[in-house]
Amino acid sequence: LTQATQMSLSLLAIVRATELTAINQRHGHVAGDKYLQTIANLITRASKKLPNAKVYRLAGSDFAILQSQSNNNQAQLLGHELKMLFDHYLNKEEEFESVAYVGLTLCRPGQQVEQVMGRGDLALAKAQTSIVNGWCFQEKDVEDYLQGEAHWKRVITDVIARQAILLMQQPIQSMNISIKSYNEIFARFV
Repeated sequence: LTQATQMSLSLLAIVRATELTAINQRHGHVAGDKYLQTIANLITRASKKLPNAKVYRLAGSDFAILQSQSNNNQAQLLGHELKMLFDHYLNKEEEFESVAYVGLTLCRPGQQVEQVMGRGDLALAKAQTSIVNGWCFQEKDVEDYLQGEAHWKRVITDVIARQAILLMQQPIQSMNISIKSYNEIFARFV
């Protein structure tokens, strides 16, 4: 990414495979690995339509596509292609709520890596609050984008209205014997 920000205009796509945790819990890590392999194959297939595109596994359920000498049109093309492939896969796997979401941004020469990653993360977050298997293209920097409280109020109101909150728990046992075991409860927004 550092090299890409020093050369020509490049495209960065961050893809998050959203069902990995659920698959690992329900069916085990072998099924989770198979899911990730399928996602990787779909991402590779979509990226082959773009010249000079490279696919990377970032960590866990996150992948990246980096294409040098790119533009807005290629970002739109990639977003549509990935959505189509993910929707097709979702239709085969009835138990999934979604397959993956995509955040897209452009890397301009001379930009800091943090700026590019910030835009990519914002695009991914916006994609995850839109339609199933959605994608979002973020052109402006995070600090330039007037998102504020109004955006998050709409997102939270929508999550509550759809009752898209899962409460999960996990037992916590302290190493200190004077502290009793307890359950930690956390919310997951679907």
